[in-house]
Amino acid sequence: MGVLNCPPVRVALLSASMSGGGQPRVQANLARALAARGHRVDFLLFRLPGPFLDQVPATAGIVDLHTEQGWRQL
Repeated sequence: MGVLNCPPVRVALLSASMSGGGQPRVQANLARALAARGHRVDFLLFRLPGPFLDQVPATAGIVDLHTEQGWRQL
């Protein structure tokens, strides 16, 4: 069974926020592609605001980790 033909899975994408640079844009594109294939996508974000938040698929979950310190607090 190839990766593109696997049964639906749940994927979590961890990011500081959905603002700035190319990384949030890439994650939004990845989430849309995974969702189009039937996978469940959740975004784990240290901070919610960001211009790329509106590019997240409507089916994706958004989890606000409520921390300004990012991964250093985990």
